[in-house]
Amino acid sequence: MNVAQARRLLSVTEEDDLHSLKKKYRQLMNTCHPDALGSEEPEHIRRAQEINEAYQLLKNHPHAFDSMWKPQGKTRPERKRPTWAGVVNEQAFCERNAYLYYTMETEEGHPYYCAARGKYLWEPKEEDFQLFLISIHEVVKELMEHTDKTMAVRSRLFQYLAEQFIEPVKVLQKIAKPVRLDQEGREIYRFRAYLKEDRQHPLREKMLLYPKAFQGSRILVQDKNGMEYGHLSFEDDRIYFCIIPLLKEKLARVKMEVRDGKVIFYFRLEKEAEQYRIPDRNLEIAKLLTKD
Repeated sequence: MNVAQARRLLSVTEEDDLHSLKKKYRQLMNTCHPDALGSEEPEHIRRAQEINEAYQLLKNHPHAFDSMWKPQGKTRPERKRPTWAGVVNEQAFCERNAYLYYTMETEEGHPYYCAARGKYLWEPKEEDFQLFLISIHEVVKELMEHTDKTMAVRSRLFQYLAEQFIEPVKVLQKIAKPVRLDQEGREIYRFRAYLKEDRQHPLREKMLLYPKAFQGSRILVQDKNGMEYGHLSFEDDRIYFCIIPLLKEKLARVKMEVRDGKVIFYFRLEKEAEQYRIPDRNLEIAKLLTKD
């Protein structure tokens, strides 16, 4: 989408400013949103996406409100950004910034810059994980700029958005190596995890633990009798975003055993995991944005 298309979609003229742009955006979202229409049709979801994309483009464009028909003198052609050679999820709800660290000291307020913007999947070899998280948090902030949502809603939106930009199997195979293959050739990974010490319910050596619930990016575990032992903590935060989506879809199996006060977490990829497809969360995202 270019500026002209965005202006037409939001009915923006040279008489508008940022305040009126926000007003038109909210009015259009309230009338065209799937919830307002009582519809879950794909075209209505795409319409909400297009409205959001148009608003983000105009809000950040330096000449969004300039007259398109009365150019003021000669203007220097816009400098093209280098192409980001990343894989795109065309079905993602919106675009995000892909950040890279500066290679030298800078006077900027932060040590990174925006290398590209688009519906790019996270590539761990190119984009630092912390910068990826910053990118997703910024998208949440952009989408909820005009809403007063609870932290729980914001957290859920963060999870839905992050899920749209991560291919868990491919990422897992890039950030970790399997310790072995089983007889059927399935990859088995081994991670070290921790649980907060509970004096009333201490961990016993060689006891087995089982997943009880997935709460955002956390895994609540229990023993065979249903006694809860809290949430697992991994040394590498990237692991959560790989294993939880696969476990939810039953495309992996786990075995957790306590050893020396730590939890040894065995994770086996099922053969069907290679067919994993990033779920379409656009309807859920759209509902969160207009939920009272």
